[in-house]
Amino acid sequence: MSDRCARAFTLLCRVYDLAQKAVVFLRWEHGDADAIAPSLFDNGGGRPKRARPDSSPSGTPEAPTNEEAEEASAVSA
Repeated sequence: MSDRCARAFTLLCRVYDLAQKAVVFLRWEHGDADAIAPSLFDNGGGRPKRARPDSSPSGTPEAPTNEEAEEASAVSA
């Protein structure tokens, strides 16, 4: 039974691939073929990106703005 399922899935993939090619051919000028016949295997990417604990992308601390520098000097005086 599993052999039959594997063959059916292979046939489905081949036929869907041909259908995608036909849609691309017919909708080439419109550019919306992926919306009409999306890939069976594209699940939107891998794992989601984790949020970084620091706000600077390089990991180095950011320089304070003029307002922050003025506030710090007023507090320390």
